[in-house]
Amino acid sequence: MLAGEITFKVNRHKPASAESGQPLGTMSQEISYFENGVEIVRVHQFVLPDGSLGGSGLPDPKRIYEGNTAYHLRSPAKNWREKISFYLSDTRDRIFWRFGIEVD
Repeated sequence: MLAGEITFKVNRHKPASAESGQPLGTMSQEISYFENGVEIVRVHQFVLPDGSLGGSGLPDPKRIYEGNTAYHLRSPAKNWREKISFYLSDTRDRIFWRFGIEVD
């Protein structure tokens, strides 16, 4: 593994519930991303039968770790930005870039 390399682990992979409103055959996944063996973000995503992402088309961040602090959403949340706030860091910027999230 190279320094700063981001790896991932699929924590959960199961059929999406009917309540999710996703097409039949869609899978619900929870994935953790790691940098140098340390978890830095956990996301949820729907994978459609054709392999593309459902919902917004992007993974939904559920937890972001920075040092010894874990930032997470309180349910229900209209917008994840309303529920978490923290200072910019290089790691966070790389994660947001990876998932196509713009930071103001």
